[in-house]
Amino acid sequence: RTSHSSGITFGHLPPLRKPLSSSVPFANRRVYHIPAMAMADVTAYLWKGFKVMFYIVPMSELTLGEGDDVPPYLLKYGIPMFFVFIFVEFVIQEIMRALGYKVGGSHGKDAKGGPASYRLNELVACTLVGSFQQIGLLLFELVGLNFEVTTYTWFYEHCRLLTLDAKQYPLLVYLALFFGKDLGYYWAHRSMHEWHVMWIGHSVHHSGEDYNMATGLRQGVVQPMMGYMYWIHTDLVNRLPLGLEYIFNTPMAHRMHHRPPGNCNYAGMLIIWDRMFGTYVPEVVRQDVYGLHPQPNTFDPVKLNAAHLVEMSQLGDEMAKKANYKKTDGDGDVVGDGGSSGGGDGNGVGKGEAKGDDTISFSWWRLVFKKRANHRMVCDLRLLFKPIPPMRADVRGEKKRVKWDGAKTANWSPWLVALYVTFVGLLVAVGGVGLLLKSHSMHLADAFASVVVWCLASSAILRFADQEQNTASKAAIQSALLLPVFFGILVARPAELALATAVASGATSGVYNTSV
Repeated sequence: RTSHSSGITFGHLPPLRKPLSSSVPFANRRVYHIPAMAMADVTAYLWKGFKVMFYIVPMSELTLGEGDDVPPYLLKYGIPMFFVFIFVEFVIQEIMRALGYKVGGSHGKDAKGGPASYRLNELVACTLVGSFQQIGLLLFELVGLNFEVTTYTWFYEHCRLLTLDAKQYPLLVYLALFFGKDLGYYWAHRSMHEWHVMWIGHSVHHSGEDYNMATGLRQGVVQPMMGYMYWIHTDLVNRLPLGLEYIFNTPMAHRMHHRPPGNCNYAGMLIIWDRMFGTYVPEVVRQDVYGLHPQPNTFDPVKLNAAHLVEMSQLGDEMAKKANYKKTDGDGDVVGDGGSSGGGDGNGVGKGEAKGDDTISFSWWRLVFKKRANHRMVCDLRLLFKPIPPMRADVRGEKKRVKWDGAKTANWSPWLVALYVTFVGLLVAVGGVGLLLKSHSMHLADAFASVVVWCLASSAILRFADQEQNTASKAAIQSALLLPVFFGILVARPAELALATAVASGATSGVYNTSV
């Protein structure tokens, strides 16, 4: 059974257990069938999406030949399931709250402890920052720059050792790619933390101060989205039993990765890489401390994507001024290991961090080939068996840093801000999905204009969420004006319409000249 509007195909549905009486009118029978069919379709879709999110995919679906299309897992299942997971996590939190469990983390005047609650501004920001990455990558594609495909093709053509037929050796290819890609992910992720130039894009993902499913959506524009374990972005799950913490990347391990300075636990699916390469750090104290240091203090995706470039400029300016400037890792400590060797106060607060405004000077180039985090090159299989120490304390209710929730210096009612951010943010998010689905069928000029206007609208609504006194009202007006322009371009397609009109006019003129 196929839903033509969505392009999603589901399997055959079993008949209803309760047969319909022949006395029931046909119209009523039809109404009786529709909810059951819809429910079965939704259930089948959610079950398939669940399996995709946890990599429980039949090998036959991944055994592709030369003429096979790559399954559209991201658009068809990934993005919708992101929001399903967010909804489920939110519901579980509310059930826990109703049952008397601690929920709320360290945020707010009355810190509750336990997992942090969802915050509206943070949720909208995570959604639009993730969309900003996808729309930004679309912009690169429109101008002919597809970094992922270009890079993969170059390595395939110049660095390929041998060629294996996936259909002939499915198990061998599957296992080689399973371990090979996960190992490659580890080193790519580690490099993003070690090198300043690669941290520019990846730092956006670490800018979220709440550790929940929504944080998994945050991605930088210049960091192409890699496949990764999404479900581990949750504070609801404690340590896994049966020794699974020794093998798989888990919420416990990844929480340490998101706690500043966060230069540890780089694994994708298998934590064995961190353990054998010496970058594994266990969580022994539960804290509600996540994000960057210094924190950018903005929801604006443009500023978030440029934040580390600004910091590199400031550090470069200092390097130019001080001949005896010590090598820094960009987080402020002079050790060069991301703060893991005593460069701060234990909460990611480094010493001597760069200060300055948000301007970008050309001094950033001085740090392009410099590291911000140094790890000793270690490969010791004995570390795989090193015991994980037990949990010592849970201090999630202690306020170790104030989370950014907007400056709140503008004279806007909090309820009006929440209503406006929710409504406009939802329209921007829906418009982004529509743009991703329709862009390849649009005229290049229409698609390019839509991308630019969408990015401006996304930036405007999140600058409004910042509630800065001098920019909030202007950002509200900008977002209100840009949205109709965006949807007008997306629906009307003026460049395509103008081209069609010109062609039709030329054809009419030719017919007229011929008749004359």
